[in-house]
Amino acid sequence: MRSLSGPTSTSPHGAPHQDQQGLKESTDNLRLNFGTKINSAISRPVDGEQDYRSSLTMTLAETNYCDKNGFDPEDPRCAKVIFTGKIKRLKPGTPKWFFAQDALFSRHPAMQTWPAGHNWYFAKMKIEQIALLDYFGGPKFINVKEYLAAPPEVIQPIKATQV
Repeated sequence: MRSLSGPTSTSPHGAPHQDQQGLKESTDNLRLNFGTKINSAISRPVDGEQDYRSSLTMTLAETNYCDKNGFDPEDPRCAKVIFTGKIKRLKPGTPKWFFAQDALFSRHPAMQTWPAGHNWYFAKMKIEQIALLDYFGGPKFINVKEYLAAPPEVIQPIKATQV
């Protein structure tokens, strides 16, 4: 995830960040995050001290697909999707907060044991644009409303063993 915060607040700053897309058995296609102020990539935007805009890039280079097909991770055929939007911290105790907790902890149970002193919180990205780069010639732009309305069986995470 990249944002305009942290030690380089005048340019995008990034850090690896766990992102989740709803419960294992269902989804509303929101991008959910578990964060802490210690992670400078998303600390200030979520606190509202600076710019809420962020981007999240996911790539098939994270699986064995590109290597198996002889694609360099920078090859456009090693597909990448870039979500851009604004990060918003979820208010504790609300239905969306509980949904985010269930979604993240159902897939990443170890997160429940992380130190409470880090003041963890749940956040979501309000997606404004989705760019898909999967071939030469530039990105394709996915309609955000259609993406958010897609049923869970259409949008499922890809496991490395599936490609």
